[in-house]
Amino acid sequence: MECPSMRGCLQQPRAGCNVWPEQTCPAFRLRRVGLCGRQCCWFCRYANFHLLEQNALEVGVCCWPRDVLASTPGGRPVPRQLDDRAR
Repeated sequence: MECPSMRGCLQQPRAGCNVWPEQTCPAFRLRRVGLCGRQCCWFCRYANFHLLEQNALEVGVCCWPRDVLASTPGGRPVPRQLDDRAR
């Protein structure tokens, strides 16, 4: 039986905490690189499931407001705002 907290809509981002692929929150932003899909953490640019590594994780980490796949030329994270709907 699946835990109810592992699915569904979260009230706010779980920055620094575990997220499951089927969860979503108001901070959701679709990844920019090579993925298209549903509005859930698995496809969110703020979730780190190690998708660029050899083995992806089944449970990820929310890195909001840091954009996981986008960074500045110096390698520092790009900050994003929760109300940044246009990007």
